[in-house]
Amino acid sequence: MRDIRPEADPRRLLFGSVCAAVAILVVLVGCSGGSRDRDPAEILVADAARNSASPAGPQLTPSLNIGDVEALVRLSLKAPAEQFPPTAEVEPMETRKGHLAAWYVTLKPPHPKSINVTLDITVMRDFSERPVVLELELLRDDQPTGITWRTMISRQFIPAGTEVPDGPRSFQADMLQGLTELPSSVLAVVRARAALTPKGTDPAALDWEHFDMNSVPPEDRSVMYSNPVRVTFENGS
Repeated sequence: MRDIRPEADPRRLLFGSVCAAVAILVVLVGCSGGSRDRDPAEILVADAARNSASPAGPQLTPSLNIGDVEALVRLSLKAPAEQFPPTAEVEPMETRKGHLAAWYVTLKPPHPKSINVTLDITVMRDFSERPVVLELELLRDDQPTGITWRTMISRQFIPAGTEVPDGPRSFQADMLQGLTELPSSVLAVVRARAALTPKGTDPAALDWEHFDMNSVPPEDRSVMYSNPVRVTFENGS
């Protein structure tokens, strides 16, 4: 008996193939997701979970580089509200991820002779493999104030009562120090020179207070900044 089924229409075949390809692409994009808007801490957690679930077992941790320091060490500068009178307006500004982006203070007369700012350093991973040395400087209106600090980071967390070779992670200073008269506003920010020490550096043996920042290659150094603190002095008129 002769086969009388109609021949397949090439246009229909082409259309069907295109639809299938689009459907596969949509599924792949939806499953993969983008990482541009993800927090660095979220990326670390996701990577750790993916590596631990791998059939081949946990994967090797990528070598540390200066980009890890830039992404996973945060410098938060604040002018604590409790030092100001009730008439002061204190407005911390945060990113959508809850990280401090700026700190604004508006003061009515009489104006204070000093304003204390606090720098807090947050660390989101261990750097024991390659400790980080930070050289910190408080700038006022983009000019040095002469207020500097140093510290070293090797541990993400330092449990209370635990002795570790790490340096301090909180500093305080008077942002008005050295001013003879108040301008209409003052902008303070902390600039940090960061150096990633060579692999295998022992944190306990590292003299971070006198460490030569230029002793490491340029690719292991960076400059980082805290969020700004802006204080405005109203004239009372």
